[in-house]
Amino acid sequence: MKSRNIAVSVALAVMLHGCNPPETIVTNIVHPDGSVTRRVEMRSSTDSIRVDQSRVPIDTTWLINDYVEISEEGDTTFVMTAEKLFQDAEEINEEYRKGNDVNSFIKRSVCYERRFRWFVTYYRFSERFEKTIEGGLPLKDYLEVEEMEFLALPDFVSGLLLEGPDSLRYRALSERIDSVVSEWFRLGLISSFIHNATGLLEAEGADWKVIEESRSKEAELAEMYVFDIDTDSIIGIVFRKIIEAGYRGVIDSALMVVSDGIDRHWSIRSYTLKSVMPGKLKGGNGYFENPGEVAWQVKGELFLFDEFEFRAESYRQNIWAWVVSGVIVLIVVSGLLPRRLSRRQ
Repeated sequence: MKSRNIAVSVALAVMLHGCNPPETIVTNIVHPDGSVTRRVEMRSSTDSIRVDQSRVPIDTTWLINDYVEISEEGDTTFVMTAEKLFQDAEEINEEYRKGNDVNSFIKRSVCYERRFRWFVTYYRFSERFEKTIEGGLPLKDYLEVEEMEFLALPDFVSGLLLEGPDSLRYRALSERIDSVVSEWFRLGLISSFIHNATGLLEAEGADWKVIEESRSKEAELAEMYVFDIDTDSIIGIVFRKIIEAGYRGVIDSALMVVSDGIDRHWSIRSYTLKSVMPGKLKGGNGYFENPGEVAWQVKGELFLFDEFEFRAESYRQNIWAWVVSGVIVLIVVSGLLPRRLSRRQ
């Protein structure tokens, strides 16, 4: 099998990623009974919008509308909205499994949980994205909590922060994130290659010395490899003994796995994801926008080498439980009071 140059794959993927798809907001309105109203809004100033450009699955069972907005300055915006009520989270998961959207290669699932505690009911809604490439390095091991939160901010929020009164701080934060993510991406691809090469060698029944030779090459490969050089040349130098032992095909296959993962990563179409929760927000790992609403920017970096869960939690006071409890207390008290009075007489 002929290997593909990872540097070339990255360059081509970045060019593809630079296209101008419609801006998209996917909103999950979570109802107390576990049903979910899902709304999708796509907007473009350059071209009309098609259903097959959606970031999540949409079909004829959705209520779909498209129209054109013209501003006072004469600028034209093409808009498409789609909405559907899902009876539970599993219905959404079933649509994800069918996969007829531009992100269909991403393995995604939603989960809804409700916990009843008499006076309070707790709700939890999340979307889990599985990692794009096997092996690699978790991003959370390279970024601080604040940096991970900033990376997951909706684009319109991070844009406001970068232009706001505290812009110098946020620009410095953004530049550090870009620098760290670039190096993490490079080292993660190398780690993923070693992981896949070692696994394939084990599957081929290679001698343990060959397997350990592969596993020990990560640091050497990280020292030599950068994106703007020929991948095959570096691999040929670092893995010379393994290739001479007859495992050139295994090395090529490991390169192909990583290269295909890069292609999938850069094919991901980013979008704003929102969850509108019942009651008051209790927690979550996104941006708290409006009352009961949490928002994130879905982007491939968050789940390249590790799964990522977009999570929102809320609670509601059970007013009826307080009323029932109060009535019970009154009944008990009203029953005890006559007894005490009769005893005193």
